[in-house]
Amino acid sequence: MSRFLPKILAWFGLFCWSCEFILAQDGLKIQVQDLQTGQALVGVSLSCSQPKTSAKSDNAGALVLSDTIKGGLTLRFSKSGYYPKSYSLTLPLAQGSGLIIKLEKQIAKKEASLALHTSRFEQNLAESPQVGQVVGANNPAFRTLRQSDVQTLLQDFGQVLVQTTNSLTGQYDLRLQGLPSGSVQVLRDGLPMYQGFAGSLSMPQIAGPDLAQVEIIEGPASALYGNGALAGVVNFITKKPGDQSRIDLQANVNSTEGMDLSAYASKKLNDEVTLTLLLARSSNGGFDADQDELSNIPRFSRLVLQPRFWFQFEEATKIQVGFNYLRESRLGGDMNFITRNSNFGFYRDNESSRFATQAQLDHRFSKKLNLRVANTINRFNRDISALTSRFQGAQIASFSDVHLKYQSSEKSTWIGGLNYANDHFEEAPNRSRIPQRFYQQRSLGLFVQNRWQPDQKYLLESALRVELPSNSQALILPRLNGRYQLTDAWSAQIGMGMGYKTPSLFNEWSETRSFAGINPLSPDLKAERSLGANFALNFQDQVNLPLLGAIALQAQGNFFYTRLNNPLVLQPDTASRWSFRNLEGNYNSKGLGLNLRLRYRSTWQMSVHYLFVLADEVSAKGQRQLPLTPRHRLNFTLQHDFSPQFWLGLNGQYSRPQMLRDGSRAPSFFVLNLMAEKSWRKFSTYLRLENLLNVKQSRFGPMYSGFISEPQFQDVFAPQNGVVLNVGVKKSLDW
Repeated sequence: MSRFLPKILAWFGLFCWSCEFILAQDGLKIQVQDLQTGQALVGVSLSCSQPKTSAKSDNAGALVLSDTIKGGLTLRFSKSGYYPKSYSLTLPLAQGSGLIIKLEKQIAKKEASLALHTSRFEQNLAESPQVGQVVGANNPAFRTLRQSDVQTLLQDFGQVLVQTTNSLTGQYDLRLQGLPSGSVQVLRDGLPMYQGFAGSLSMPQIAGPDLAQVEIIEGPASALYGNGALAGVVNFITKKPGDQSRIDLQANVNSTEGMDLSAYASKKLNDEVTLTLLLARSSNGGFDADQDELSNIPRFSRLVLQPRFWFQFEEATKIQVGFNYLRESRLGGDMNFITRNSNFGFYRDNESSRFATQAQLDHRFSKKLNLRVANTINRFNRDISALTSRFQGAQIASFSDVHLKYQSSEKSTWIGGLNYANDHFEEAPNRSRIPQRFYQQRSLGLFVQNRWQPDQKYLLESALRVELPSNSQALILPRLNGRYQLTDAWSAQIGMGMGYKTPSLFNEWSETRSFAGINPLSPDLKAERSLGANFALNFQDQVNLPLLGAIALQAQGNFFYTRLNNPLVLQPDTASRWSFRNLEGNYNSKGLGLNLRLRYRSTWQMSVHYLFVLADEVSAKGQRQLPLTPRHRLNFTLQHDFSPQFWLGLNGQYSRPQMLRDGSRAPSFFVLNLMAEKSWRKFSTYLRLENLLNVKQSRFGPMYSGFISEPQFQDVFAPQNGVVLNVGVKKSLDW
């Protein structure tokens, strides 16, 4: 009994205090709560000038105002981090009446933005002179991401157009600023692992569970990473291990017969070594959404294994090493053939495997001098077989980067180094009359970058690269970006740069034909060159609107222009043979991008992206609009947090009519998606309902012409799958 006596006395004392508060009829009882969560607020200051009085809320968020105060008065409640609130009333109130006051949490005038790593200076996007975008793990599209396909995530970028290059196999590529796919350099942690033969199937093979964020730098940027950045750079940043060992499990299914299972583990082996491991499997049974007997989603299965070791030696040296293994099978075509109900039918089969190593060393010599050495080696095999053709080959590519970062003063930081890239492709022997296609490309790049900030208003980043390709003349590639802080809320950015890309057999033109009938590249082909500039005006502050109150607003207007010289185009030699040639002309892309982000209170968020682009081909034949480039596009995302455990969001994309390759015009369309996530005590569930309005390209016309045994496919400009329901569950465990 004696051991329970202290607890009994404590509960009795609490009971007596509660009774005293409840039964006290000689004062006004006030309860102060958080507007969004309803939680009691401690330390809220109460003040009243007439008569002069003050008090603070206790641990239960309670206040008592003496009954000696009579008549009308105005109470003012204030707490750091919350908007102050005034309340007028007349005392005394009715017997036993109480008052509940809810305070609204303040919105920061300038929200902390995500870090931008792609420029190598690793600074916040809001403070960078680079015009770009960053989508992080808290983005609604990220939180409901279909693990086997990052397409839904990439569509959340306002300036990026996801272009389907092969409707049978589900392949797609990226367009930036209205220029054709293949003009965007794709990186993984700053390393170009998705180039050449491997790049033509990389987008739908990128696994989502280990992604931390995705970054985009707009405009030609070959001065940073070399070959490929004609219109911009997309960098997939992977997760870094934390201090706690844990396992993140995720599973999702969708209405198109797809299933994804993944496990991402982080284990601290000792004080110096941490292991991260990604294991993911994705599959789909094949799906025909428009009932035309041809698949819109291929039957596929994919396995991904990715272990990485992270070494931390004191604070000066960090090393990470690992590899990525992927094996995938994709089969699209006649549904009767895919489901094995028939041994005959049109089909396109892709068998691929990828083995890539990745290593990085960071060493700090001093507070001002740092060294980074990074390397990746990638072996990619792919076998494409169709009813009347077959293309099989292997690629071995490597990329090495060594650079020093030196802070010469508080105002200036220098980066200098070199890259070496090697890309070798060899086609397997074939029975066609086309000579065996192979290539070997090597390049050495020397680069220097500088970040100069004389004061808080001015920031200038410059870069210069000298590129020495093995099959082309030396190239000098500059890039310059500046930022000027006009006022506390307004800033301006200006940038210009150059890009280049060596001729490649692997692009959207050859993918649509599965490389059948395409001749080897001619040695006379020139590298594609680009020159671009942009000017952006930014606003970031808090705006007070009538009725609504305070809204945190971020806005950007970006004017851009890019000229692409010597673009590579596929032209017919005969009825069945094609060759790549340099266009005797150029592509011109100019336009305006508007990006808005609003936050109301702490529960409402909205982002709006609008893109107006004029992309034309200019040649001796005249000027014409580039196909599959809508002049007007609008994306928006609206999210409301009903509680810390539940949020709901809407996402939409509107596209105006666009020109197709045959000269016809595709109609405009609007796609609406619903997203939601609910957190429980030990796990969370999420839902993504895509294409609520059931928009399908087949409603605007047939997806192919001719016979099903030998179809001629139309350009893909709109969704094909109709309404798709994706549901999943996530759970984290201590390890």
